[in-house]
Amino acid sequence: MEKETKVNKTRLRVLGLIATVVIKVAVLSGLNSAPVYATSEQYLTPPPRNQYNPDIVDTFSSPIEIIGDDDCENDTLNALKLLSAKAPDTYRNVVKSIGIIECAPSGSAMYADETPSRFVVGDNTRTYSIIWYAGSIAHDAFHSKLYHDYLRTHKTQSVPDSIWIGKNAEEKCIAEQSRVLTRLKADKALIEFLKNALATRYYEILPKDRDW
Repeated sequence: MEKETKVNKTRLRVLGLIATVVIKVAVLSGLNSAPVYATSEQYLTPPPRNQYNPDIVDTFSSPIEIIGDDDCENDTLNALKLLSAKAPDTYRNVVKSIGIIECAPSGSAMYADETPSRFVVGDNTRTYSIIWYAGSIAHDAFHSKLYHDYLRTHKTQSVPDSIWIGKNAEEKCIAEQSRVLTRLKADKALIEFLKNALATRYYEILPKDRDW
């Protein structure tokens, strides 16, 4: 009974979060309907810290530069360690596609056109849970992969926005994020949340307007 109650509460909370995203997009999309940067992921109000986390690792090093305070560094290294252990193929793409992870209060976004590519992660994304943060890193690394794969195969210095941001790109990145979350044994409610997120057009919200 206790387990069933917990699952029902989780489902209700996620449904509420989806409704919040829909409202935010409805308001902000009228200001700017064209996506400019790829999103990190959908806004989620964090539950108690580490609610869905696996055991936290003691130490881990990564070639990715981490910009932020001690909490930022610890959370990021834990998320990367989790990917390295449970989804090594994804981790290889992460270290290949992201050079800097920078923690910020809000405004999550992937800047694949910078050298090195920089992922800005907002507090709401980073602190939701280590599993969610790991999936978010995988999501944005895939945006960067789309960008750099095009550069490499087309021998060009510019990449059309439609290749790595916008609806089609988000579909691919959400598919990757869902795959990773499944491998990390994320709560089913989170995966269901991702299935419905694309319809909210969250990716049209500019980074400066994002509260995740």
